[in-house]
Amino acid sequence: MEMDNDTSLWEFSEGSTVEVAKALEGRGSNRGLGSNIIKIGDGEIEIRNEEGGKRNYIDISGRFEIGFPTSIGKLRIAVYNDEKQVQVRVVDKEMWLKLQTKGEEVAKDCLFGE
Repeated sequence: MEMDNDTSLWEFSEGSTVEVAKALEGRGSNRGLGSNIIKIGDGEIEIRNEEGGKRNYIDISGRFEIGFPTSIGKLRIAVYNDEKQVQVRVVDKEMWLKLQTKGEEVAKDCLFGE
């Protein structure tokens, strides 16, 4: 991990699984505003800390899967850049439909490229 006043850089080997919220909270990187860049293999994603403690997933190269805890398990979504816009796609559509039926809010403290 490298760090300057506003940005930290975390590098992991290809195929690594990173629990972003736990990693950032464990290092105190969620406090205040600033950015965290996570590199996994050749891919890279920047996570900007926003006001109110929200995480904004921006500046993505490559494709990442992010898991969000829910009442029925971890919901996996794919995040990638498509023509300079962050795209989000639900991997487990059946679980997503169950969560919608229950009215459960997922990833309420996360933004994607806003």
